[in-house]
Amino acid sequence: MDEILKIAPLEERIYRHRCVEAWSIVVPWIGFSFSNLINLVEPTPKAQFVAFESYFDPRQMPQAKYAGIDFPYVEGLRMDEALNPLALLCVGMYGETLPNQDGAPVRMVLPWKYGFKSVKSLVKIKFQEKMPPTTWNRLASNEYGFYANVNPNVDHPRWSQAKERRLGEIFKRPTLMFNGYGDQVAGIYSGMDLKKKLLVRNLRVRSLLISKWTKAAVFLLCLVPFGELVWRIIKSELGGEPGLNSCSTPPEIGRCVFSSSPFALRRFANSSSFPISSAFAACSGSSLFSTSPCTFSPISAPTSPSIFLHVERRRKRLSLRGLSGFRPIDSLAITSTASWIRRLGGKRWQQLHRAIYVTAVCGVIHYYWLVKSDVRKPLFYGALVGILLLWRLGDWFFKRGSAVAAKLSAQRASANSSQ
Repeated sequence: MDEILKIAPLEERIYRHRCVEAWSIVVPWIGFSFSNLINLVEPTPKAQFVAFESYFDPRQMPQAKYAGIDFPYVEGLRMDEALNPLALLCVGMYGETLPNQDGAPVRMVLPWKYGFKSVKSLVKIKFQEKMPPTTWNRLASNEYGFYANVNPNVDHPRWSQAKERRLGEIFKRPTLMFNGYGDQVAGIYSGMDLKKKLLVRNLRVRSLLISKWTKAAVFLLCLVPFGELVWRIIKSELGGEPGLNSCSTPPEIGRCVFSSSPFALRRFANSSSFPISSAFAACSGSSLFSTSPCTFSPISAPTSPSIFLHVERRRKRLSLRGLSGFRPIDSLAITSTASWIRRLGGKRWQQLHRAIYVTAVCGVIHYYWLVKSDVRKPLFYGALVGILLLWRLGDWFFKRGSAVAAKLSAQRASANSSQ
């Protein structure tokens, strides 16, 4: 560390810091331009990129396995970005040395990029010919690009980047291009279309897919069953005899409604970052957990002994089929807490909660089996679940293609800069 401090005189720089999650802060950092280190080591002309790696010791950081991302944290820059005078190798802030939580003992500060690019607690810097992998781009390439420049004209797939909330302020303020440092860095990206994601080729389809109006229409359509259930409760139209023409008991209908509602609401919450919709999704999922056992109980059966026995025999045949949809709700309900998310880690928690797909499909199938003649409603629910599954499948294909497109774009940009 003493040798690093001798590379160049330290100076205080007051930079705006913009997080990708639409908040910002102004910080007085202490350090020197990273270009001083580059000039000292004199990398060969083959070095087109700089790769950074953060400190990681699983014995000292046992909770890292629950963070939902891979460690050590890695980041990268193109060489011309690293040579820009604004790129700061930082050793302090607010007149003091860096605290551990802010990246001690040394970190990068890149004020024109989103905050996740400013890697903390550096232990390795490598100059290389190929574009290095980065933690967030590797985890979700459709959301976090390699360049990650602050750009109010390119929204995150789940929220707008046009405005930001400065910490300590109530109202949001407009986000500036390159976080207000365009005069110093815009020339680096001449020839690049900064309005593109640089991830997906078919921009017309992609823009339609991520449109807030398209999402609102799809997800609100999938909430139609819940609205119908509420309306029938208000009108007192829910009967007590299951399986006559269509399934009419609250547990039977509620089972199908609540198996599709959290599915739709979770997608809406992820797309809009609207906390109420996320909470309501968890509430509807919990309702499914609590009402599903009633599906297999005799409390709603008619009073006639002969019909009661007939219904019970029929329910026994359906119980095992229905339970295939009900059982995944156990794990989803139990692990839908902040403590369990931390224990499992974000990635494993998401993998577990994909069981909602199984629950939604099995719930529709079970509902179809329960109905004797009028199968229009089970087919309607099945169509809604099918729309959501196709949406998810299409998004997965786009993510696969985005990673390839990002690599090709970076290679072309690197070739143009070397000419």
